[in-house]
Amino acid sequence: MAARIVGEPTRWEAGARLMRADSPQAWATLNQTADAPRDNREAIDQCRTVAEKTVKPVRCPVEIRPPRA
Repeated sequence: MAARIVGEPTRWEAGARLMRADSPQAWATLNQTADAPRDNREAIDQCRTVAEKTVKPVRCPVEIRPPRA
């Protein structure tokens, strides 16, 4: 129903549109948070491998980019 009301092809896209319209700042934060693991996949995978081998927590350096406009 929401997809039809807001004119989006899927419920997923309709939900995204509603969240973005309700709180642009929260939407930007959500997207930036989702970008961090993808942007740092190699570093995270290496840290995970070390943690599994040592059976201890490890610090994992990651790069956080500024939000996209």
